[in-house]
Amino acid sequence: MSNASTSYNKCHNVLGFETNQSLHACAVGATENGRWDVACAIYEKILNLNPTDNKALLLLGQNANRMGAHQTALKSFLLIPRNDPHYFDAQLEVGRIFLKTGNAKNAIKCLDSAVKIKPNSVVALASRAMAFTKIEEFENALVDFNDCAKIEPNRADIFYNRALVYRKLHDNQKAIADYTHAIELDNSHYRAYNNRAIVLRDEKRFDVAINDFDKAVEINRDFADGYWNKALTLLRIEKYEDAWPIHEYRWHSPNFTSPNRNFDKPCWLGEDSLDGRSILIHSEQGLGDSLQFCRYITLMHNLGCQIYLEVERPLISIMRTLLPASCIFEKNSELPDFDFHCPMLSLPLAFKTNIDSIPCKTPYLSACDTHKKFWRNRLGAKTKPRFGIVWQGNPAHMNDTKRSIALKKLIDYLSPDFEWFSLQKGVTKSDLNIIKSSVKLHHFGEEIGDFCSTAGLCDALDAVVSVDTSLAHLAGAIGKPVHILLSYNADARWHENRSDTPWYPTATLFRQNGNNDWAGPLARSMKILSTQITSTKK
Repeated sequence: MSNASTSYNKCHNVLGFETNQSLHACAVGATENGRWDVACAIYEKILNLNPTDNKALLLLGQNANRMGAHQTALKSFLLIPRNDPHYFDAQLEVGRIFLKTGNAKNAIKCLDSAVKIKPNSVVALASRAMAFTKIEEFENALVDFNDCAKIEPNRADIFYNRALVYRKLHDNQKAIADYTHAIELDNSHYRAYNNRAIVLRDEKRFDVAINDFDKAVEINRDFADGYWNKALTLLRIEKYEDAWPIHEYRWHSPNFTSPNRNFDKPCWLGEDSLDGRSILIHSEQGLGDSLQFCRYITLMHNLGCQIYLEVERPLISIMRTLLPASCIFEKNSELPDFDFHCPMLSLPLAFKTNIDSIPCKTPYLSACDTHKKFWRNRLGAKTKPRFGIVWQGNPAHMNDTKRSIALKKLIDYLSPDFEWFSLQKGVTKSDLNIIKSSVKLHHFGEEIGDFCSTAGLCDALDAVVSVDTSLAHLAGAIGKPVHILLSYNADARWHENRSDTPWYPTATLFRQNGNNDWAGPLARSMKILSTQITSTKK
């Protein structure tokens, strides 16, 4: 017999009889004590006795929802008819379940019904606003949030959530104003401090942003995102010594995408001697991160340890520049025994890296001779300067829309005085049509292969022009001249107000002057390429 049935029987035995009223009272008591499973069992009993008890249907659904049994909850709520007094609550609950489970369009339909019954319900309006936000109907979301703010002007969460919409609309000033008002209404709203700091950082008001991050973690000492965001801000303004220690909070953030490996061996952060020991260096985050930070393996060779490396399959061949093939393992494959481990982006902390001590000697990676020879033969005799081009990052990246360039915009900047080679592998159907109709761009697609093969192709070129993606890191790591095209608020690793980078001596940075303005960086990059080639010819 289940615990729920046992608890129900105890309740029944005490009461000594079954009536609708007594069962409802027993279920309410179970709910108040957090025994939602018991409450559900009792409401099911009530409905067996009286299938038209719509209050029991509503309360069964609410308790099932608390347990995470969304399908059971939906089934109960949707049985409540339109003419019933509980219909508003049922539609509100259904809408919020759909919103929580990622079905925003169905959420809006249910919340529309709820709002028609109670037009001044802030809960229904705010829930619908969040559903509109999910499907990027931001103007509709603002209408609902504005109504909420008029009805209940002292609720901090309304202004906090409306600020999120303004952020989506790139209206930073209104977002800052709403976060500020949320803080005025609730000075303990640490998420409002954190989010306001992110907007301030985007406005390049770094000192003020750092103060807000400090306030967020002062209010909530366990708020990992506050520490992590502060670390990224400090990295952006080249304060490495303060950044790397708190950068470790990324592992505690629910927004960090790399899984914590939970090895049973200690994490090495530079304090323990590795002499005579073994260590596993393992990748995290994107492929570009591995290409950038694997350079630290060259320093580890001086520590007297056995080094193992775990990376994604496309990186294995190129990493043989750094380690023997027998020491390199594919991600999530069977690993050898080791004494310590270290995630790739914790190596700067372990080596106490500051802006002046970045190991920047390049090349630290290279293609094998086989790939170099293949691509020189594949490209044939050179008649013009040859450049590689990369316009698209990983579409799954959270900032890909900001860092990538539409090929239809880029293609006009490619001078016919040069030979252009696409370094992209998978491309969209529309981009493939552009490539086929253009005489400017050679495209090899899947023929390129892994990063070692791509490095061989890059080796046959004079330079690479790339958006902020893994190919930019590859070009820099093999010592190839590379023009990196950056968005207005570029990743922290590229710092601020500089056209060079201490990470890659052969790289030149070309930044947007404003959001989504690629014309400036592209024109400057192409002009410099022309100048450099002209100077070389002379």
